[in-house]
Amino acid sequence: MGFRGIDDRGTFYPKYGEQCGRCKHLSLHSPEDGVGSRCTAFKRIPREILEGRFDHRNPYPGDGGIRFEPRRDLSESAVEIHHMPPGQLTPAGGAVAIVYYFDEEGNPAPKAIATRVIIRELDSDGRLIRETFGTKSKG
Repeated sequence: MGFRGIDDRGTFYPKYGEQCGRCKHLSLHSPEDGVGSRCTAFKRIPREILEGRFDHRNPYPGDGGIRFEPRRDLSESAVEIHHMPPGQLTPAGGAVAIVYYFDEEGNPAPKAIATRVIIRELDSDGRLIRETFGTKSKG
Protein backbone atom coordinates (compact mmCIF):
# COMPACT_ATOMS: atom_id res chain seq x y z
CA MET A 1 0.00 0.00 0.00
CA GLY A 2 1.21 3.50 -0.76
CA PHE A 3 -0.39 5.08 2.30
CA ARG A 4 2.13 6.82 4.54
CA GLY A 5 -0.16 8.04 7.31
CA ILE A 6 -1.70 11.32 8.32
CA ASP A 7 -0.36 13.86 10.77
CA ASP A 8 -2.93 16.55 11.43
CA ARG A 9 -1.77 17.44 14.92
CA GLY A 10 -1.96 21.13 15.68
CA THR A 11 -4.16 21.87 12.67
CA PHE A 12 -7.82 22.87 12.97
CA TYR A 13 -10.05 21.43 10.29
CA PRO A 14 -13.64 22.61 10.50
CA LYS A 15 -16.30 19.97 10.31
CA TYR A 16 -19.18 20.19 7.93
CA GLY A 17 -22.38 18.25 7.63
CA GLU A 18 -23.12 15.54 5.14
CA GLN A 19 -24.85 18.01 2.80
CA CYS A 20 -21.82 20.31 2.48
CA GLY A 21 -19.50 17.34 2.03
CA ARG A 22 -21.50 16.16 -0.97
CA CYS A 23 -22.08 19.61 -2.53
CA LYS A 24 -20.42 20.57 -5.81
CA HIS A 25 -19.98 24.15 -4.55
CA LEU A 26 -17.77 23.27 -1.54
CA SER A 27 -14.21 24.58 -1.82
CA LEU A 28 -11.26 22.54 -0.58
CA HIS A 29 -9.56 25.84 0.33
CA SER A 30 -10.16 27.70 3.59
CA PRO A 31 -11.31 31.32 3.68
CA GLU A 32 -8.55 33.91 3.37
CA ASP A 33 -8.16 34.20 7.15
CA GLY A 34 -7.90 30.40 7.43
CA VAL A 35 -10.98 30.04 9.64
CA GLY A 36 -13.99 27.93 8.65
CA SER A 37 -14.98 26.58 5.23
CA ARG A 38 -16.05 28.31 2.05
CA CYS A 39 -18.01 27.60 -1.08
CA THR A 40 -19.35 29.35 -4.16
CA ALA A 41 -22.31 30.74 -2.17
CA PHE A 42 -20.39 31.95 0.90
CA LYS A 43 -16.93 33.34 1.66
CA ARG A 44 -17.47 31.69 5.05
CA ILE A 45 -20.21 29.05 5.24
CA PRO A 46 -22.68 29.83 8.07
CA ARG A 47 -22.28 27.55 11.06
CA GLU A 48 -25.83 26.15 10.94
CA ILE A 49 -25.26 25.04 7.34
CA LEU A 50 -21.79 23.65 8.09
CA GLU A 51 -23.12 21.62 10.99
CA GLY A 52 -26.05 20.27 8.99
CA ARG A 53 -28.69 22.10 11.05
CA PHE A 54 -30.08 23.91 7.98
CA ASP A 55 -31.12 22.23 4.74
CA HIS A 56 -29.43 24.36 2.10
CA ARG A 57 -31.74 23.17 -0.63
CA ASN A 58 -33.77 26.05 0.78
CA PRO A 59 -32.89 29.78 0.45
CA TYR A 60 -30.49 31.19 3.04
CA PRO A 61 -29.69 34.91 3.48
CA GLY A 62 -26.60 35.86 1.48
CA ASP A 63 -26.36 32.70 -0.64
CA GLY A 64 -26.97 34.63 -3.88
CA GLY A 65 -29.36 31.93 -5.07
CA ILE A 66 -26.63 29.27 -4.99
CA ARG A 67 -27.87 26.22 -3.12
CA PHE A 68 -26.87 22.64 -2.45
CA GLU A 69 -26.24 20.61 -5.60
CA PRO A 70 -24.81 17.09 -5.31
CA ARG A 71 -21.39 16.45 -6.77
CA ARG A 72 -21.60 14.26 -9.85
CA ASP A 73 -17.83 13.85 -10.26
CA LEU A 74 -17.26 11.49 -7.36
CA SER A 75 -16.87 8.26 -9.27
CA GLU A 76 -16.84 4.98 -7.41
CA SER A 77 -13.07 4.75 -7.91
CA ALA A 78 -12.59 8.09 -6.12
CA VAL A 79 -14.63 7.11 -3.05
CA GLU A 80 -14.51 4.16 -0.65
CA ILE A 81 -17.27 3.54 1.89
CA HIS A 82 -16.43 1.31 4.83
CA HIS A 83 -19.32 0.10 7.03
CA MET A 84 -17.86 -1.18 10.26
CA PRO A 85 -18.70 -4.77 11.26
CA PRO A 86 -20.88 -5.27 14.37
CA GLY A 87 -18.91 -4.51 17.51
CA GLN A 88 -16.24 -2.50 15.68
CA LEU A 89 -15.95 1.27 15.31
CA THR A 90 -13.76 3.71 13.40
CA PRO A 91 -10.93 5.35 15.38
CA ALA A 92 -13.28 8.24 16.30
CA GLY A 93 -16.07 5.86 17.32
CA GLY A 94 -18.03 5.96 14.08
CA ALA A 95 -20.09 3.36 12.29
CA VAL A 96 -18.99 4.37 8.78
CA ALA A 97 -15.79 5.76 7.24
CA ILE A 98 -15.90 7.42 3.82
CA VAL A 99 -12.59 7.97 2.05
CA TYR A 100 -12.42 10.52 -0.78
CA TYR A 101 -9.39 10.53 -3.12
CA PHE A 102 -8.12 13.64 -4.96
CA ASP A 103 -5.27 14.68 -7.24
CA GLU A 104 -2.88 17.60 -6.58
CA GLU A 105 -5.43 20.13 -7.86
CA GLY A 106 -8.19 18.83 -5.59
CA ASN A 107 -10.10 17.00 -8.32
CA PRO A 108 -11.60 13.59 -7.51
CA ALA A 109 -9.22 10.87 -8.70
CA PRO A 110 -8.97 7.08 -8.61
CA LYS A 111 -7.13 5.79 -5.54
CA ALA A 112 -4.20 4.55 -7.63
CA ILE A 113 -3.26 8.05 -8.83
CA ALA A 114 -4.58 10.15 -5.95
CA THR A 115 -2.19 12.18 -3.80
CA ARG A 116 -4.68 13.70 -1.34
CA VAL A 117 -7.27 12.02 0.84
CA ILE A 118 -10.14 13.08 3.07
CA ILE A 119 -11.46 10.55 5.58
CA ARG A 120 -14.89 11.28 7.04
CA GLU A 121 -16.08 9.24 10.02
CA LEU A 122 -19.84 9.19 10.59
CA ASP A 123 -21.99 7.95 13.45
CA SER A 124 -24.86 5.51 12.89
CA ASP A 125 -27.21 8.43 12.11
CA GLY A 126 -24.90 9.75 9.38
CA ARG A 127 -23.61 12.71 11.42
CA LEU A 128 -19.99 13.71 10.96
CA ILE A 129 -17.78 12.82 13.93
CA ARG A 130 -14.32 13.53 12.53
CA GLU A 131 -12.80 14.62 9.27
CA THR A 132 -9.13 14.02 8.57
CA PHE A 133 -7.13 15.47 5.67
CA GLY A 134 -3.94 13.86 4.47
CA THR A 135 -1.65 12.92 1.62
CA LYS A 136 -0.68 9.57 0.12
CA SER A 137 1.81 8.34 -2.40
CA LYS A 138 0.54 7.22 -5.79
CA GLY A 139 -0.10 3.54 -6.16
